[in-house]
Formats: sequence, structure tokens, C-alpha cells
Amino acid sequence: MKFVFSILLAPVLLAQPVGLSLLFNNGEAKPITFYGNPVRFVHEIDLVFTAPAQAADLGIDPLMKLVQTNKLDWAGVKMVDEDWRVTGSTFKRQRFYRNAKWMNAASQFTIYGVTGQGKRAGRPLVVQAGRDDEAGTGDMFVRRFVARQIADGCKTRADCAGAQFIAQALVQLRVNKSAKAVVFPADATGIELEWTANPGVIYKAALKHAPESSGTYGFQVELKVPQPANGKYFVAGEKIPYHVVFRDGKGADLFRDRKLPTYAQFLRDENPLGLAYYSNRIDSTVYYALKHREGNILVSLAGPVEKLGVAKSLLNGDRLLDPEAVIANTATDGYSGVFTGLPNFAISLGSGTKQEEQFSDTVTLTVPKDAAPGTYVSAVKARRLFGGEALNRAAVVTLQVGTPNPTARKPATGNCEGCHQGSTGFANVLHGVSDRRACFGCHMGLSFEPDNALDVRVHSIHSRSRRFGADFQTCTVCHLSPLAGAARGALRGAGF
Repeated sequence: MKFVFSILLAPVLLAQPVGLSLLFNNGEAKPITFYGNPVRFVHEIDLVFTAPAQAADLGIDPLMKLVQTNKLDWAGVKMVDEDWRVTGSTFKRQRFYRNAKWMNAASQFTIYGVTGQGKRAGRPLVVQAGRDDEAGTGDMFVRRFVARQIADGCKTRADCAGAQFIAQALVQLRVNKSAKAVVFPADATGIELEWTANPGVIYKAALKHAPESSGTYGFQVELKVPQPANGKYFVAGEKIPYHVVFRDGKGADLFRDRKLPTYAQFLRDENPLGLAYYSNRIDSTVYYALKHREGNILVSLAGPVEKLGVAKSLLNGDRLLDPEAVIANTATDGYSGVFTGLPNFAISLGSGTKQEEQFSDTVTLTVPKDAAPGTYVSAVKARRLFGGEALNRAAVVTLQVGTPNPTARKPATGNCEGCHQGSTGFANVLHGVSDRRACFGCHMGLSFEPDNALDVRVHSIHSRSRRFGADFQTCTVCHLSPLAGAARGALRGAGF
């Protein structure tokens, strides 16, 4: 699809616009390189403000003294939610705060191109944030303005004496619904962002330029599956060497030699093609904080599809370091499932001794020994951040296990497209997965992240959003059959 824009008062047919992702930590951003000078629209804005760590539990008061956030209107702020996580031998407590005026009210973001002389030039990009409590308002589908306090090192769930306390404010906008876009001046050396909720503060990012021929925007992922040994279907215990192909928007293979950047190169930002890996530098939490920026590359296998459901199993986090982790089994969950990371979590979560190891785009999963015959679904998800464009993309394939005869799944939930359509469809939000069968291959409960379970994840997000355009308490909005029991992960009234 192409957009028609008015540039310098003359109608011009321009190439497909390229999204712009902006992340400011305490007002600072990494330099951005533009490859060529494409038409840009805003896809993500994240402002993260972190107060210095405290030895005492001061709640979020340090944010009200932090120079970057002390001018925000904090009137009405209150704690709405609390979360506990196991972190080795201690616990991490998070408390989440909402309802401050700056969190609720409509506001505007304006982005300017700035020349080497420090002058703003060209047309600015304007983004309307809309209100927190009005579905559909503003230019962006996702709007989450919150604060949190993180207590690391709590001895028990009731004792945080001696912990380290960090307060953080987060301004998060993503998934643009509008067609507003501009061409930044070709001689721009920087970007400046202003936000009406914090007047007088300017957020700056340096801007570099490279020839269009030196890089291509866009991101595509493909999961190639080899032929089974018997030529018809895979069998229990058979190893499947998947080939994960990463391409740019024109379909060119990003890694023709099939060697991916090392994890150490990723950590050092020596990754010019922008493929993202898991990073613990992003302290993400469902709904509240930066989940979209995690960058996990995951490959999964689950089935048979007619048996897929919410996994009852809880995966011990130590098992992530295995070559592949078993996420579901037939006896407990009714289906079989395995997954792994790329790179394997033994590299990204391990001791650090393997961070310089070279690895390829081949991922091997083993068909579980308890795999029932039928159709299975495999999926891969990944993120690319290149030239200021951030894209989450996925691919899904089906394969046969134990039988050549396909089986089918009857969904227990539906109506998602009532909200998720067009620019806000599943292909453009979350992991970029349109086939919801793929979700069961990765979303089981984790010992350190219980809300990774699929039902908890979905309930957590929709019950905490005051922009969800339906009554969350009416289960038939999403569920197609009667339910028994409470909705796990739900927060009544979004905590207000």
C-alpha cells in the first residue's frame, strides 16, 4: 500500500513510509542512522525515567524530585497493582502506579528535524497521545503511561528490608493508526522531541546518514522445515533442523553465509543489520514496561493442534539453559511442546563464557517422545531494529507428526478482529503472529515469570487497559464456550 502526502504543498506519490522508533532513557538516546531519506512515521515512542537507587523504601517519591520528571503533574497518582518474582534466592517486588494527571490526560508529541546549526527545519511529526480512559483516542493503538517501584533483593515476599529500591516512570506509545508522515531534511543532524505534558524539556537524538544502497528497511522471517526421514511425517524422537531465514523488506537474505552475529557483538552494538537478541538490560513486565523491546528470538514446536490449550505445566527457569526446553507434555497438558532461543539461552543467560561463540541460523528441536499423531505447528518470532525502524515479525508452519493425515483445531476463543484489524491486526502488534495456534508453543508459566502463561498474559493485558473497547467482565466477548473458575491474571477495574 502507498500513501499520498502533501509535501511543500504539492501532492507527491511517495514510497512506502518507514516507521520510526524512539527510546529515551533519562532524556538520552542512541544515535540513529538513516539509510537514504525515506518518508517516516512514528511507530514507537518510549520515554523511560529512572531515579537513582535508594536503600530505603520511598515509593515513587524520588521521581517527583528527579529533574526529568519533577515538573509532571503527579496529582491523583496511586498504587494500582503489585507483582512478585523469584530471582534466585531472593524476590523482586514491583509496585505499579497510575492515575496521575499526566498519565490520564491527552497530550501531544512533536518531533523535529534539526540541522547542524541547531535550527529546526522541515515539517514536524505530530503524534496525539489521546486519553488513558478513552478507547480509540489518539494516533497510537497502545498507550501506557505508568510509574513503578522495583525492590530487588527482598528476603521473602513480606520482607524487603535491605533491598535496593528503584523508581521509574514510563511513557509508552506504539502501533500508529494514522497515515501522518514526513520527510526529514536531508541535512538534519539530529532529532528533537517535545511533549506537552513536560513543557520546556527537549529530548534529543543525534542523526547520521548513510547511502540508501548500504541497507534496506523492512523485516521478514521464514522458518524452513526439512523433509521427514520417511518422506511423509516426523516421528517421536526425530530431530528437526529448522533453517531460520531473516530477510529485509525486499526479500534479500540478511545473513547469506548463515552466520549470525555473536551475542557479544549484540551487547556491544556491533550489529549493523539490527537483529535483536534477548537482553536483560531491558527490565520488562507484562503490560506495564517495555515488553515489546525484549528482542527474544524463539523457535517452537507444539501439537497436535486439536489438543492445544493453556499449559498446566510450570517451566523451571533453569531448564531454559537446556538445548531445548519441554514446555508441555501429554500427561499433564494434553499436548506436547518444546522451544528454544536463538541464540540458545545458555549463551544469553549463561555465565558469559559463550558470548563470543559463533552460531548459525539452524535451530534443532526434537519431536517429543510422547507426541500424539496429528498436525503440529512450529513458529519463530524475532525483532529487528535498523535505521531507526523497529519491527517484530514471525513465521508459522505446520507439519505432520506420526500420521500423514491432517488434524484441525476448533478455537475456544475468538472475536479478536473486532479490535485487532488493519494497522492494529496481529501481524502488526505483539510478535507479529497472526496464527494464534503458535502462541501455545511458548506461553506456559515460568518459575520466574508466571504471567507468561497464555491465559494469564491475555487477561493481564486486557484487564489493565482502560482503552479496551468492551466489558472485560463479559467473558463471551472473547470466549466461545462456557467457562469455569476465575480469569487468571485479571485485575478488576484495572486496579482503580
